This record gives sequence, structure tokens and C-alpha cells, in this order.
Amino acid sequence: MKLSTKTFTILATSLLVAATALANNYRVDTTHSEIAFKVSHLGISTMTGYFNDFSTSFDLDPETKSVDTHVEDRDRHLKSADFFDVESYPEIRFTSKRAEVVSKNKVKLHEDLSIRGVTKPVVLDVEFKGAATGPMGYQRAAFVASTTINRKDFGVSWNKTLDTGGFVGGEDVRIQLELEAISIENTDSRMYLSPQTAPNSPKREEKVSRGRHASAVG
Repeated sequence: MKLSTKTFTILATSLLVAATALANNYRVDTTHSEIAFKVSHLGISTMTGYFNDFSTSFDLDPETKSVDTHVEDRDRHLKSADFFDVESYPEIRFTSKRAEVVSKNKVKLHEDLSIRGVTKPVVLDVEFKGAATGPMGYQRAAFVASTTINRKDFGVSWNKTLDTGGFVGGEDVRIQLELEAISIENTDSRMYLSPQTAPNSPKREEKVSRGRHASAVG
């Protein structure tokens, strides 16, 4: 099936909304996707973290316990009540409210973002990067999306004052999504996803770690 730019613009407006018919024909390929966040460190550099476990549907809903900054002690602190409080708040949730088409490949998604039980409106700037057919013949589409939030708005206020008068961590957090989706219209393509994501499966949605179930080449 050949999909036009117009069709994928419609898909872009449905990003993070699993209820739409078109989005239901695709699943996020976690091998080629990531959910990242960036925050200032000491006011002079940037710390980058990732959520490794998230849904293969367009809801995403990353699991807070999967936060990964490649530093074990820091990840343990981020999972504590000082930050994500993963025991009380296991997920971050995006709830789509409306889409605003900017151009043929750019969309502003107005979302409700929920972190630590606090829900605030955010706007995701989404860009459709293109569509291609992989070596195994499966249709794919790629998107990037980003927004910036103030973590204190969501009750994440821990910090430490430096001798110079600054703080260890910045308040503004840049959220960046890089998503590649794969069509599940062809039955064979489902083997590149978790079995539970197949349309006829009793469980339609599953949290999946990046690279655990998705195709590397298809």
C-alpha cells in the first residue's frame, strides 16, 4: 500500500492517539524509536535521559521505572520520591486534546501531560519525516516531536544549591520523541512486534523495552 504525504499528515495529527483508525494500522517500532528528555546540569552542560519501556501503540505512556541516564546512582535517585516517585506513579501519560495542522508535514498536538499525578496542558511540535518501505517490504513512517516543560509545575522540585549560587539541575526539561512506526496490515510484519500488539490478540497494548521485540531491518 502506497501512502501519500497527505495520508501521513493525517497520521501525524493522530500521533499518540490510538483510537483513530489509521493509527490502529501502525505500531511504534521500539528498535528505531526513543523517548528522551534533556535538562541543564550545573548550568553549563546538558544531561540526557531516556525511558526504555513504552507502549507500541501511539499512546506511548512511558514507564517511569525504565528511566535511564546511563548512571546507576543517578537513575536510582530519579526513581525516588525526589523525582518520578515510581512506586506511586508508574507511568507518564499523554492525552491528546486536539491537533493543529501547520503545514503538510508539521502539526501542533495539544496534549494533557500527566506526571506524578499532576496534569498540565502542553503543545508537541510534530514533524513527519517521511515514509519508506524497508528491506522486508513493510511500510514505515517516521516522526519527531518535542516540547519543553518546567518540572516544578509537575511537583518535581528537588534541587541542590551550588557554592556559586546556582543549582545542580535546571527547571526546564526538553522532551524529545523520535518515532518510527511500522504497518501491521500485513500479517507477517507482526513478528517484528510484541505478539500482544496484533489486532486479534486479547491484549492490544503492551509496554515494550526499546529493541526487545521490534525489527532491526524490516
